[in-house]
Amino acid sequence: MGIAVGACLCVPAAAQDADPAFSEGGSFGGMRGTVDATGTGTGLNGFTPPQGSNVTSAAPQAAQGARAEKLRLAKLRNAALPNRYPVGLAPLQSYPRAIRRQGGQLPDGPPSPTVAALPVPLRRTFAADPAPFAPVGYDVASVRVFPYVQQSLGYDSNPEQVSSNIKASPYSRTEGGLQIQSNWAAYELKGTLYGAYDDFFENRNANRPDANGVVDFTIDATRDTKIDTEARFNIDTQRPGSPELNVDVVGRPLVEAFGGTFGVTQAFGRFSVGMHGLIDRTTYDNGVLSNGHVVDLAYQNVTDYGTKLRLGYDLKPGLQPFVEVGYDTRVHDATIDPFTYRRDSDGVGARAGASFEFFPQLTGTASAGYAARFYDDVRLRNLTGPTGDVSLIWAATPLTTLTLNGATSFNETTAVGASGIEARSIGVVLSHALFRYLTLTGAVIYQNNDYIGAPIVENTLTESLKAEYHLSRSLVLTGTLSHQRLTSTVAGSDYTQNVALLGLRFQH
Repeated sequence: MGIAVGACLCVPAAAQDADPAFSEGGSFGGMRGTVDATGTGTGLNGFTPPQGSNVTSAAPQAAQGARAEKLRLAKLRNAALPNRYPVGLAPLQSYPRAIRRQGGQLPDGPPSPTVAALPVPLRRTFAADPAPFAPVGYDVASVRVFPYVQQSLGYDSNPEQVSSNIKASPYSRTEGGLQIQSNWAAYELKGTLYGAYDDFFENRNANRPDANGVVDFTIDATRDTKIDTEARFNIDTQRPGSPELNVDVVGRPLVEAFGGTFGVTQAFGRFSVGMHGLIDRTTYDNGVLSNGHVVDLAYQNVTDYGTKLRLGYDLKPGLQPFVEVGYDTRVHDATIDPFTYRRDSDGVGARAGASFEFFPQLTGTASAGYAARFYDDVRLRNLTGPTGDVSLIWAATPLTTLTLNGATSFNETTAVGASGIEARSIGVVLSHALFRYLTLTGAVIYQNNDYIGAPIVENTLTESLKAEYHLSRSLVLTGTLSHQRLTSTVAGSDYTQNVALLGLRFQH
């Protein structure tokens, strides 16, 4: 019976060696027998097999054979199977899959987390507003509107811009306007409108309004076809003593101009062809003499019909050379003016130039060409001459902007003997932000008016300095100083004007 019990307890030794529960120091370590150097040993609870029995000596041999066979099979299996993971992509573990127990305890230290840790939320940072005092506007449907109202008080040394009988006066200027910008995908609507009125407290004859507006509407009919439309208007006054006023009127007669443009631009790859039609109408209000007599100035009313063709080529991003030719005809309401001149005329012109954006800081358009006007009255000399136009904006630094503008035009006149005015102007505007809330703007503008056919030449130089102090995004304190000097070949037409203004603008 002793042999049977020993066989029952010792034969499964291989299985016991493979089970960690029966390893040394394990939970059942005290129940396992031992073997001494002579090959004999004790069984469970000190039981010793009888002498001559081979039960205890056969058990270690069987266990060793089982281990050797298991190791041989594992080597063969690993050699036959390819590596499951590419080099460097094997998963990493904090602990091996099989851990040899030591006293029933895991190694010190917590295991690595089995799920990804929740990310720590970072503090959200906001970029600085590049224009902290710019108006934000209102949304009217899908159009953004930026309105403003400004009230100013100031002093004008020569409100009527005359050379004699000068009557200086303090005055107020009330101004309002708005900018519009659409948020449409295929169409664009944008524009600028303003109107103002100057009220001179001690010289009522100098009171006058002024207004200006331009609205552009663009339709992207197809990817390569664009329809352009523009509406514009301008309201100004005639100054006493100007060559166009042949009589000494009281006050300043109004001059209204309004017009529009309609055209289509078609792109053919890098080439573009644009055809536009224009119409402009200018009307003159009647003047009043000192004795109350009304002077009819409607004979100056004129309508201008024109068309222009423009060819462009995208030479490279930011540079588009172009060639433009145009034709127009001007028709007066009065076929013959009070001085027996027939002032209707036809004009042609051509110019070549380029629109460019060399850098984000440098954009503009420049062109040069030649123009001519031919009058119905043979007594009136035709206008011919070179033309030049430039519009350049240079953002020298984030705080400093330089603007250059120049233009050439052939304008109408009713001066006796003069066929028209060859007007050339150039202006430089420099703006610098001393602080985010304080901006200074200086401007110098020079204009030359040459009355072709008459000995009249006028030169006007205007300098101005403007400061804007932003109390908030909606309130702006403004101050303006300006000086204007006109010199003329006509005796008694020179004048000098100095203006100072202080105002408050509300914008949104």
